[in-house]
Amino acid sequence: MQDSQKDHPLLKTVRRGWDAITLSPREGDSLTADTEPADAGRPEIPRSSVRARLLTFAFLGVVLWVGCFSGLNKSELNDSVDEGMYATAARWMVDTGNWLTLRGLSAEIVFDKGPLTYWCQAVSTRLLGATPVAVRLPSALAAALTALALWQWARRRISERAGLLAAALFALCPLTVGLARLAMTDSLMALWLTLTFIGLIEGYRTDRRGYLLAAAGAGLATLTKGVIGFLLPGAVMGLWLLLRRDFRELRRVPWLGATSLFLLLVLPWHLAMWWVHGNAFIQEYFVRRHLQRFLGQGYKFNFPFWFYLPVLLLGAFPFSVLVPVAWWRSFQHWRSERHELNCATAMWALVSLVVVALFSLSKSKLPQYAQPALPALSLLVAVRLDSSWRTQRNLSIIEAVCLGLTGVVLGELLVASGVLGWQWSTQPAPTLEESLTVFSFAIKKSAFLALLAPQLVILGSVVLIGTVIILSICKTTPRTACVMILMSMITAVTIAHFARSAWSDYYHSAPLNQLAEQTLPALERGEQLILYDLGSPTRYSLRFLLGHIDQITDTSEKELLLETEQEHRHGYIITSRNNELPRGAGNVQKESRAGKWLLWRFDADARSGESSVGDGQSR
Repeated sequence: MQDSQKDHPLLKTVRRGWDAITLSPREGDSLTADTEPADAGRPEIPRSSVRARLLTFAFLGVVLWVGCFSGLNKSELNDSVDEGMYATAARWMVDTGNWLTLRGLSAEIVFDKGPLTYWCQAVSTRLLGATPVAVRLPSALAAALTALALWQWARRRISERAGLLAAALFALCPLTVGLARLAMTDSLMALWLTLTFIGLIEGYRTDRRGYLLAAAGAGLATLTKGVIGFLLPGAVMGLWLLLRRDFRELRRVPWLGATSLFLLLVLPWHLAMWWVHGNAFIQEYFVRRHLQRFLGQGYKFNFPFWFYLPVLLLGAFPFSVLVPVAWWRSFQHWRSERHELNCATAMWALVSLVVVALFSLSKSKLPQYAQPALPALSLLVAVRLDSSWRTQRNLSIIEAVCLGLTGVVLGELLVASGVLGWQWSTQPAPTLEESLTVFSFAIKKSAFLALLAPQLVILGSVVLIGTVIILSICKTTPRTACVMILMSMITAVTIAHFARSAWSDYYHSAPLNQLAEQTLPALERGEQLILYDLGSPTRYSLRFLLGHIDQITDTSEKELLLETEQEHRHGYIITSRNNELPRGAGNVQKESRAGKWLLWRFDADARSGESSVGDGQSR
């Protein structure tokens, strides 16, 4: 359907700008992703157009800034999702010069994952200092590079417009926005796997040298998160060849070069760890952290098989409502000739299916495990939108129904949660703990939802208004895509600048860090800092921010507290104002207070008459 002549001038301006960015013709192009060959659909306007290039880079810059970089410093490190643990291990490397063994609390050895994320965070920390931005920057860069990789591949194989859509859809997914701002492994893992899958697809379709890129990507993914880094690509390629009964393709793979490249990346660190730590490394790293985690043995995050369906629905909204149709339209062409574009999009569809299926088979599940599926799904939706854009069509009936139902239900739930949070914020705390159980996570309603009340209302309103606009006003794909991107940008800003800081406030992280920084001069003199019964989660992040990791003791046991006091004689204690300190061998004075936290100074050589009493805590 062509635009009506009565279109609002602003809509015409937006569309002209988008057409210039994507180098797309004003009239419909008869080619679609279902029929065009691999290199078809190249824009007729020369790529050297300075104006078009500037607009393209401006659009990408805004999308990547909003989706990946904006608000990196808006919250403290989140110990509830292990940001502090990763950051502390990176600080250990910087302070000790030991870049081989990963460490957490004191001398605790961490055999959790490969070292690549820690190495990236350590380099960033050395360059930028021990700040939340420094350890989060590798995740943000990885998310941005993943979006750029999708853009480059799609613009070469499909069209400039498809590339920009793929980059925008991925970068603005709520799950991407969140993980780009967390010092964790998942963004880097998604980057390496995306490069691996691009290499497999290019190697299979045209240039066998693509398998070398796949080998390098799999090696880096293995160094990031373990054996899943090569199991996932192996499963994808194996199932693809089995589906097409094309095992002769194995003869085209440059096995010597690919295997050598993979082993060159993977073997040195693994062999060194085995040489230093022996069978303990094998047992902890491979058996417990990989096999037993997959089987759910000893891990509490055991969720049902369908867990990732709602995760992907919410984590990629609003584009997730287009996934079923986009996925099927791509996968149904799996019999296409290998040089055709349809073959490539079918492989991307299989990639997303294998990633979701494999992690669904695992008993231990977390939302971030679905991140490697988002690049493939974003690309499939971009192909779908690009095809509809060319033919001047809009959403199908199925897509419109999915968007309407999901948008209305999700929007109303978010607004209702925000309204309840506002009501709870004006009420006294309940005598019994009230909790909202979501996928077995217990969340204190009176505290958590009250903090997030404004953000929930904003997000719910954006979802409802955007859904209504798309279904009632947007009659063509360009308008639909623009409204969805605008919705995603507002959501990204809300998450990055407001929701994450509210999560930090829930754990009272800022005042705790403020008190801890007051102890830095004492730590530099060699004194001790005791974190006494701070509750859950374990505050790894304090070790990262302060350094002097071996001078910080974290305990909830009174005996260990007294023992540490007697051994070190001088230092500080940080605890909650609700905790009563036991009587020790020395003298304790209250230094300061911030929020719910108290800072105490202990000095075994001080006279007992100098002891102070406050807030009902005496020694």
